[in-house]
Amino acid sequence: MRCFKLLLLTTTVFSSLAVAEAELTPDMKVAVKANNEFAWKFWQEVQKDLPEDSNILVSGFSLYTALSLASNGAAQQTLGELRQTLGQKIPGVTEDVINRTLKELVADLLTGEKTDEKISTANAMWANADKYRFKADFVKIADEYFNPLETDSIARSESFADPKTLENINGWVKASTGGMIPSILEELDPSFVAILLNALFFEGQWEKSFEKQRTQDATFTTESGGEHTAKMMARNDNQMAYAEDDKFKLVTLQFRRKTLAEGEEDQGSEPGRFAVDLILAKSGSVRSLDEKSYGALVRKAQRSDVQLQVPKFKFDYTKVLNETLATLGIKRAFGLNGPAQFDRLGQTADGDADVPVQIDIVLQKTAVEMSEGGFKAAAVTAIAFERTGRVRPESEKSFIADKPFFITLRDTRTGTILFQGIVNKPEWNG
Repeated sequence: MRCFKLLLLTTTVFSSLAVAEAELTPDMKVAVKANNEFAWKFWQEVQKDLPEDSNILVSGFSLYTALSLASNGAAQQTLGELRQTLGQKIPGVTEDVINRTLKELVADLLTGEKTDEKISTANAMWANADKYRFKADFVKIADEYFNPLETDSIARSESFADPKTLENINGWVKASTGGMIPSILEELDPSFVAILLNALFFEGQWEKSFEKQRTQDATFTTESGGEHTAKMMARNDNQMAYAEDDKFKLVTLQFRRKTLAEGEEDQGSEPGRFAVDLILAKSGSVRSLDEKSYGALVRKAQRSDVQLQVPKFKFDYTKVLNETLATLGIKRAFGLNGPAQFDRLGQTADGDADVPVQIDIVLQKTAVEMSEGGFKAAAVTAIAFERTGRVRPESEKSFIADKPFFITLRDTRTGTILFQGIVNKPEWNG
């Protein structure tokens, strides 16, 4: 089987992928650390029940952002659990500082170093106009810290009984993900009082593209040991990042800064800001990869002459995250171990009284596409609220991937992890 092959021919020191921590402010370092630690905790939990031969892609960054927004409407124990799980419960660090540093991190990702890589993130909030309205202080915080597009307001008020509201929500999702995710909800439950949303989208062209004529069918061995035909891409490169230890091997693909003009020959270009890491376990399952092992591999990566074969793939993934988040420590928000406390989120539609609410569902959808020309990925996280009352359950080296491989998309400047996944069965229907 030749599903993913890299031959390491010569090696030179490769340091440009290392996180440029010296360039980050102390607050920014704290924000990146909190996001990445949460992303890895989330990843380790969410992939536990992944069926064999199934693909998975999640965005801890999207979930982290949506939960951070929701936490600004929480109080008491509910707020404490959210802050603790998100790594934001730091002595002496106020809510304003937490919100500001997350805003600065997002701004840095979006506007830091200009390249042809496309990245966008957006937030939106819908209140059910028939029953509920967001409190003015919550809307003020949301617009000040969670409005990267600088629109008038990310808050909307529409009737959840009106079919047009569902169209508007799904239309926002499609527009915010470059069309990769056409919808987040199939129907809109009129009993919901509010929905908070985060969307994340990335697209980039490879620093050096794969030649389409070299793509061929090849056998890929799945996690269960079955054989699957994959579209195998091939590329020769004398400056690719490679690293290995006693358990894992890593290869890194970077993106170009400059889009090729029509008819321009692909000679490669100076690498862009973001990178895709592909990781293979030498024995056992790649699911055993953790944050420490991953970080060590990235730091020791070296430029090498390589011949690479890797499958092209395209898939989407959907996951309800209630049980995952409860396992990580967020319980009161779902009405577990006591009533949820979202006192600062909203009140009745006529403003007469506070409405006790809890999270009904946290849902994430993702989509990814890796081909000869480049890589695209998108995520949407939705948090829907309902009235309280429902109780829920709790030498010449070779790189031959003869088993599923792990994949990440990360920012090489801040080190922020945007997406994580496992390709167990690469398919291409395009």
